[in-house]
Amino acid sequence: MKKTLKKFAAVGLSLTSVMGLVACGSNSGNQDATKATVDWANVQKPEQFTVMVDGTVVKETNGAQEFYKYLGDLTGLDIKWIRPEHSSYYDSVKNAFASGDIPDVVLLSSDYLANFAANGYLWDMTDAWNQSATKNSGRLIDQAEIIESGNMVAGPDGEKALYGFSPARGNGCCTYIKSSALTAAGYNPEEVASKTLTYDEYYKMLKDMKAASANQTSLSLVQVS
Repeated sequence: MKKTLKKFAAVGLSLTSVMGLVACGSNSGNQDATKATVDWANVQKPEQFTVMVDGTVVKETNGAQEFYKYLGDLTGLDIKWIRPEHSSYYDSVKNAFASGDIPDVVLLSSDYLANFAANGYLWDMTDAWNQSATKNSGRLIDQAEIIESGNMVAGPDGEKALYGFSPARGNGCCTYIKSSALTAAGYNPEEVASKTLTYDEYYKMLKDMKAASANQTSLSLVQVS
């Protein structure tokens, strides 16, 4: 892949936060220029920019149009959304980087974030974030600095810097359980699939299944969260 100095960021704590950062940093200068030369007070918002995301961000069939309108009204920005197929998302990301037709904002896994940052494909937004209205608003929680430090990865110079933000506070795990094992333990699989379990409820269910010694071979699965 041909390296590019085009400035863009990974999707952040919330899309609105990242949009602010992209706007602050979207000048067309060379990335090698010293950060001290940037006049942050007079950086202009772009009229339009592109965002590439996978199926984990609000889908067209699940209120995406309302989501787009809300962000447009909130930021005053014209955002072009690029949504490759979820199953082939990273193939599309790699193709975009290889072709040079790179979005301004892209959703990356931690592995891709670290790899792309180390190879010089991502914009070092450290100074932009430090100078941003969000960072200096006084609204961030006390743990914000700790969370921010966890997002820092090594750049092409080997020094850690901020190249992206976490898109969420965290995601829960997904567990698949045989419906036959639930039935043998006295549970209704349909009721379990539609219910959010507390840890105590989940732990009790596991102990009940172990006690029932359900060694079924059924491939019928239900998802619990």
